[in-house]
Amino acid sequence: MLEFTKDELKASCERIISSFGLALRAGKCIVGSELCVNCMRSGKSKLAIMPCDVSDNTKKKLTNCASFHNVELLTLPCTGEFLASKLGKRAKVSCAVITDESFVKIIEKIYSDIHTRFTEVQQ
Repeated sequence: MLEFTKDELKASCERIISSFGLALRAGKCIVGSELCVNCMRSGKSKLAIMPCDVSDNTKKKLTNCASFHNVELLTLPCTGEFLASKLGKRAKVSCAVITDESFVKIIEKIYSDIHTRFTEVQQ
């Protein structure tokens, strides 16, 4: 379970988006809210991201679908335009889903690295 704090998510946003870009080039990522919802419903999605500036309706639809189908959904502190530029898309991106467990492990590694850096060790 990935539970980023706001600071951790800000620090790792670029790396997470880069991982999604790599997955997209490998054919293991789906972009667009309707396609992502369909992917979640089919049970193929492993992890989803959405920018913080999506509409309330889209946010509700994605959140409910991800929750119902047990898909982790991260809200990134970036705009849809920024996400689109990083994923090589022309139009604003409202959601992206990874369909391969190997890419999820990359993001879990990012989470582990960032979480370790932000967490103080008490002795």
